[in-house]
Amino acid sequence: MKMKFHVSQITTLDPKIINGLILLKLRDRKYDVLEATDNGVKFYDNPWVLRWNFQQVRRLDGGIFKIDTSNNCTSVILNYHLSLWQPLIAVSIPVIGAIIEGAYEGTIFFVIFLTIALFIQTIISKSVARDMLMAILNEDVMN
Repeated sequence: MKMKFHVSQITTLDPKIINGLILLKLRDRKYDVLEATDNGVKFYDNPWVLRWNFQQVRRLDGGIFKIDTSNNCTSVILNYHLSLWQPLIAVSIPVIGAIIEGAYEGTIFFVIFLTIALFIQTIISKSVARDMLMAILNEDVMN
């Protein structure tokens, strides 16, 4: 089960330079590159890897960079997704325990908690994706 999002930006950089910058940034942030073509890069991050506190929250579970050229402008689109399995498993165990024990208030609490956590994760992921795309496209300007 995945939630899918996208973010895009227009630039005048050459598509080959953009592709190289995408690969460089993904490898720098330790994402697994699954496929790299002239028109895009597909990447993945294993959400089950143990990381330090709040590092997993600041990572995307995977996605595809698409590079589209038209009229001397290049648009870079990042389609990314968030996996819902990890939070669902983490919350379903206490919910099942609360139902077995007859504490139905606990079930309501955990459902509300999951809803708020997913909302916050969505906002953080959009920020991470936007920052990643801006960092890739501004990398050439800094060098």
